[in-house]
Amino acid sequence: MKLKKRLGNILKGICFLTLAVLLGKGLIGFVYAENKQSNQVRIDWSEFKKLLKIDADEIKLSWDEFKRLIVQTGSEIKVEYNIQNGMVVLQREQFKKLLQQMKPPDTKQLQPPGDYLITKAEYWGVMGKKSTTFKVRFFLEIFKKERKAYPKIRLLSQEVALKEIKLNDKPALVMNEGGWYVLTTPKSGQHIVDLEFSIKSALDKGPDVLNLAIPQTAITLFNLSIPLKEVKVEIPQAKQITISRAANQTKVKAILSTSNYVNIKLHRTIVVEKKKGPAKLYAETMNLFSLEDDALRINTRFKLNILQNTIAKVKVYVPQGFSVLYVKNQSWQEIRDWNTKKTGEKEILTVPFESEKEGTVIFNVVSEKIFSSEQSELEFNGFEVLEAIRETGYIGAEKKSTAEAEIIKVDNIDRVDIQELPYDLINMSAKPLIFGFRYLRHPFLLSLKVIKHEELPTVNTVIDNASVMSVLLEEGKVITRVVYTMRNTWKQFLQLRLPKDSEIWSLYVNGKRELPSKTKEGKFMIPLIRSRMEGENITSFDVEILYYHKNKKFYIAGSKKLQFPIVDVVMSKMLWSCYFPVDYSFLHFGGDVEKEKLASGIRPLIGNKRVFTYRSVNGYNKALESWKRQGGQQRSGGKLSKTQQLLQSEFRTNSDNNGFLNQLDQEINFAQNIKKEQQQGVIARGGGGVALLKIEMPTSGQIYRFAKTLIEGEDLYLNFQYVRGWVGTVFKILFLFLLGYLFYFMRAVIRNRYIRIKNWFALYKDFRDKLKTPRGVRVLLCVGAVVFGFVSRFLFIVFVLLFLIAWLKPEWIFKKEV
Repeated sequence: MKLKKRLGNILKGICFLTLAVLLGKGLIGFVYAENKQSNQVRIDWSEFKKLLKIDADEIKLSWDEFKRLIVQTGSEIKVEYNIQNGMVVLQREQFKKLLQQMKPPDTKQLQPPGDYLITKAEYWGVMGKKSTTFKVRFFLEIFKKERKAYPKIRLLSQEVALKEIKLNDKPALVMNEGGWYVLTTPKSGQHIVDLEFSIKSALDKGPDVLNLAIPQTAITLFNLSIPLKEVKVEIPQAKQITISRAANQTKVKAILSTSNYVNIKLHRTIVVEKKKGPAKLYAETMNLFSLEDDALRINTRFKLNILQNTIAKVKVYVPQGFSVLYVKNQSWQEIRDWNTKKTGEKEILTVPFESEKEGTVIFNVVSEKIFSSEQSELEFNGFEVLEAIRETGYIGAEKKSTAEAEIIKVDNIDRVDIQELPYDLINMSAKPLIFGFRYLRHPFLLSLKVIKHEELPTVNTVIDNASVMSVLLEEGKVITRVVYTMRNTWKQFLQLRLPKDSEIWSLYVNGKRELPSKTKEGKFMIPLIRSRMEGENITSFDVEILYYHKNKKFYIAGSKKLQFPIVDVVMSKMLWSCYFPVDYSFLHFGGDVEKEKLASGIRPLIGNKRVFTYRSVNGYNKALESWKRQGGQQRSGGKLSKTQQLLQSEFRTNSDNNGFLNQLDQEINFAQNIKKEQQQGVIARGGGGVALLKIEMPTSGQIYRFAKTLIEGEDLYLNFQYVRGWVGTVFKILFLFLLGYLFYFMRAVIRNRYIRIKNWFALYKDFRDKLKTPRGVRVLLCVGAVVFGFVSRFLFIVFVLLFLIAWLKPEWIFKKEV
């Protein structure tokens, strides 16, 4: 026996060894490529699928990969998934669904702004007595696009005599079209166009000596040489101009604004010997008063007209009690080296110029007078230009604070209407002016009484809309998601008071995840950002808060109270959707919130419900999108589908369609938002962390909506009475049984009442016969129309129509007597 066992073991060993050798040869032949010189590995498709687990029932993706996949498919796709070890696990059918819904990449190419664009132009001109010769270089960009013909590039008007044109230093194709020289070429890309031409000019005439039509370009550099030395050059289109003179030549370099023409004006100057003695100086001032909290600030604009001579500086008397802050030129650039000096009782301001000035000179002086604590009156006698032959001026005032200016005394100065003030003075203020004056000479006096009013704080942080969604579970757990749409200019934190033992699961401020803090009093501190300014409007941002707390669980019957989150800023309006268990009946809703029509009065008691199921989310989304396309207007009449009825709500005061549409969107996507937060893990709090509970959202429930407008730190709550669904049914059966028993118990009384009514009808038979006549029917219809006019518009119209038919066409109602 032992020998047989040994022989059997030996044979088994030989068989296994042979099988291993054969498998080894097979595998080696299977893995290595037929061509031994290559380093490639060949493997069957079936083995490759096994290696990558392509036919597996589950597909695992990272969270970032899953989010990118959802974005590519579109947010309207709803997919069920699980999280395992930080990876998103999808069933194969769900993964195939995503792949089928993936949007093709956007392959649309951006369209160029046109066929071509002239980005820059440089002009060099030499003016003669009767004509001017120009050399021009255009920097041209021809965009690449499908065309049926060559692009046509308009360059110059046919008023010029074209001498030569080159494209990239080679002769170019040019033709006449529409009064312009038009360049054409099949090439695209960047090009340089060089032209040489001449145009008529009138050097011996003026002041307009040259008008040249040009193509509009973003950058236009203009150079011109004029064979005159004593000449004043004016180019209205120039934003910057530099003039130099040498050897009987005036050379002009200018940067032009975007324009389609250039106009050259020359003003010949006559050199005369300067008269000895002072220049003649005429002055005009414009004074803008700004009433601030602690001072009167004055911006004075001086416009000097200097004749017969030049001056290098100007001296001005400063009004008594005012301090000069700074002096600036016409371009609002600071003038340096100005100084003030006390001379007797007056203070003199000296303003130096960069060079000797003649003609018109404009500069600005900003000064102020600070109010003392006991001072309520101040006097202004104006800035006075020394050595001015004549000086006139205007005064306007604007308010920049709560201080009020009262005019108590005027001397040698006239009050004028605001519309009579110069536009330059009106435009110096961004706010409307409150009064205006004009003076013709010095001295004058304007005395004001300044009345300071207490400045009241204004609302700098406001919540425009609060969208709240609360889900109540049978075991008493409550999950609430709040979205505050708010504007904030200075507040650092939003104080939030939640129900006792609440836990914040997630917090987003303007789409960015943030961490809340908590005070000793138990209030949550929500960090805020400052709203951005877009023009004169303050932009809003969203604060999204998801929190959880425990409440009393639902029993067979009872009452519950739900607290609304309280903030320390004014809330314009709020919408609050509450998602209740579907197996309960609600008898009454109370509290200090406005209830929708479905939840008000005895409607909940008689069984009015709105049941929402997450199995029909796609249908709700489609109905919501259709409603948005129609402008979000609710329909109160006509037939509505069950889905449309679910989306409808009627409130007495809240009529903001956009806010209501956002509320519906939060209701529909609430379960998905909760699941997303649960997948993303924990939110840190005080160095630790609060794990999100794995709560399974109910697939269906009852939704009731509540609203409130203008909330300012007040406690808002909702209380309700409820019974289990079968309890309500039992009560209804008992009520019907009791009603039937009552009829049976009072059957004798009911029978006697019936007999009395029957006898009454028999007693007044003649009256009934009169009512059956056409005239009686018309009277009855008229009375019915009057009565139902106060009850039902529909019945009122019906009775009026029947009355008209009985009056005009009685044969339609009454039979003809034979």
